[in-house]
Amino acid sequence: MEPTDTSRKVFETLYERVCVSVENAVRAMADADQALARDVIAMKGEINGLIDEALRYQAERVAPTTPDLIAAFRMEDEFIDSLKRIYSHAKRLAKLLLPPVVAAKEA
Repeated sequence: MEPTDTSRKVFETLYERVCVSVENAVRAMADADQALARDVIAMKGEINGLIDEALRYQAERVAPTTPDLIAAFRMEDEFIDSLKRIYSHAKRLAKLLLPPVVAAKEA
C-alpha cells in the first residue's frame, strides 16, 4: 500500500524534526553548548505536537477498508513510537549538559 501525500508529509515532518533534535543534541555535547541543549529540550512541545498530528491523521483513516490498511497502521505506529523514543534519547543527552536544577526545570 502506497502512502498518501498527506501521510508522507506528516511523517516526513516528524522525522526531520527528530533528526534535527538528535543532530543538535550531539552538537551540544561536542561543543558543551548549554543553549543548544536547552533548544533540544524545548523541542518537546513541537515533537509532541507532530506526534499528535500524526496520530490524529491516522485516526481519521481508522475505517479500514482493506487488509493492507491495518498493516500500514501498524507500521506507522511503530515509526511514530521509534521517533518518539529517539527524541527522548536526544533530550536526555541534552540534559546531561545542564546543571541538575535547570535540567529538572526544563523537563
